[in-house]
Amino acid sequence: MAGHRIDFSNPNWPAVAKAQEEAAAKRLEKSKTAVKRVRSRHYRLALDTLGAIHNAQGGKCANPGCRKPISAVGRGRAIDVETNKMLCKGCSIALSILERNQKRLLGLMEYLNAKTT
Repeated sequence: MAGHRIDFSNPNWPAVAKAQEEAAAKRLEKSKTAVKRVRSRHYRLALDTLGAIHNAQGGKCANPGCRKPISAVGRGRAIDVETNKMLCKGCSIALSILERNQKRLLGLMEYLNAKTT
């Protein structure tokens, strides 16, 4: 293991190495559990609920105009708490900006319609 030195002159070195390996595995599992708890608290949803939402959407962004693949855990996705839908990061940012000013959103839609015709 990196960072751990084993004294090979010690007749018990295999047991020492195994103990160090087991301790490292426990630390890794503990950190994974802590990360899951943090994510669950952030969204105030149970982890199985996050997985169910992800599976119901087919692992894609809830925006029909986007449908970008998103992961159930980790970065790159957000939950719209009002609808319990997962959005990719880009759609979540756009929604949060445009939701505050619907007049601006309607104006941009008119602009885009005029631009494409």
